[in-house]
Amino acid sequence: ENKNVITYVLLTSNTRVYDEDIDVFRIETGLEVLVLKGQEMNEWKRAISMKVRMLSSLARGRFRVTHRGRSRNYFMMLHKECITAHRSPQNAISRIYPISNASDFFVDKGTYISFRSGSTLTRLTMRAKTAIEHKHWVFALTSLQKGNSPSIAPSPPLLPLHSGTLEFLDLVTMKWKNQYVVLSDTCCLYTHDHRKEGTPRQYVLTPNSMIYKTNLANAKGRYSFQLGLFSESLHAAAATRLERDEWLSMLRQLIPKSKYDTADILQSAALERDVRTTTLSIESVSSPGICLQARGNWMVAAVVSESLSSSVCRGSILLSIGGVSTTLTGVDYTSKKLTLNRGPLHLSFWKSPSKMGW
Repeated sequence: ENKNVITYVLLTSNTRVYDEDIDVFRIETGLEVLVLKGQEMNEWKRAISMKVRMLSSLARGRFRVTHRGRSRNYFMMLHKECITAHRSPQNAISRIYPISNASDFFVDKGTYISFRSGSTLTRLTMRAKTAIEHKHWVFALTSLQKGNSPSIAPSPPLLPLHSGTLEFLDLVTMKWKNQYVVLSDTCCLYTHDHRKEGTPRQYVLTPNSMIYKTNLANAKGRYSFQLGLFSESLHAAAATRLERDEWLSMLRQLIPKSKYDTADILQSAALERDVRTTTLSIESVSSPGICLQARGNWMVAAVVSESLSSSVCRGSILLSIGGVSTTLTGVDYTSKKLTLNRGPLHLSFWKSPSKMGW
């Protein structure tokens, strides 16, 4: 065995430590599993558990770093003793910037963080991809500088759990576009176009959100997946299989912890037990029809012909085809059954919530 191999494990807020034996314990980060064996394991367990609790003050994220006149993209990690720069979360340390009592930092115009390492008087400038990560780093550096614990120092409104660049499919142009994505501890997904200024777009995860690995025809060379939300579906793709699996792992852990948005009137109405059903018959290919779109495990009416709008409206959910239920059969089976149907289509729908009166 090669005893000189160094393994780097990226801790997450979902990291758990389990006892396997007297001198053996297992670390599960949500992205990987590591089994450790040796002496003084109780001290190691306490140290790792303490680090996990302190993750809100030990920030991480992707930055554009300028050092000695050169700018590069790095994944930066803040530790109690130093700041480390990595080419990616899985890569070894590229640079180390020690932190001492003489270290200081200042924020320039709310977008840049200028840090000076006291031991070497080295100064570097870091620009975060989003305001969420920028505020997190300012909070963490302030806590570290003042010696405050996260419970004493005022925490930022959002803590980033995972971030990176993904490609999203534009369903209008059917082209893939780069977006920088941040997953927050409030079960929200924020996307931001690198080339545009403005507020990132927010997508809220709910308990019925679903994720799938996909193999789209126009996603060659990409590792794609689909995220089905309450009201829309997102097609995203990562550059590598490992990166896609990291996103899927984080999303699978967050979705069960999410909650329904009680402020959303349509969502609250859709969750009510008293749901009305309606039936519809389409006699031939020349008859007025509807356009169905996948939403999680269901097919939802996205476009409805005007002549059918009195019975089925946008947002109605397909319940059955020819009397056979489709609610638990899956999107692929339902699509195939609709495609292969030769005769008149007899469909039933759950009607979507609609506004009545003034």
